[in-house]
Amino acid sequence: MLGAIIGDIMGSAYEANPIKTKDIPRFNPKGRMTDDSRLTFGVANVLLDHYPFTFSSESLVAIQEDLKVKFSNIVRDDYYAGW
Repeated sequence: MLGAIIGDIMGSAYEANPIKTKDIPRFNPKGRMTDDSRLTFGVANVLLDHYPFTFSSESLVAIQEDLKVKFSNIVRDDYYAGW
């Protein structure tokens, strides 16, 4: 998950201006956390709340419900993040 977030931040500076190279700077001042990063943090948070997992129908439904609430809260708290 950390790699996905770092990659998202590194690539965010090029979303509106795509480039055709793999040689991009690691620390671009225009890089920012996007909606993808925020939702990835939300998934991590919910999974940690439910750890250790019991793979039952009830626990999976509880995780799904918590994800719905977490995602709704993330969108509400930062509505202009790029949804």
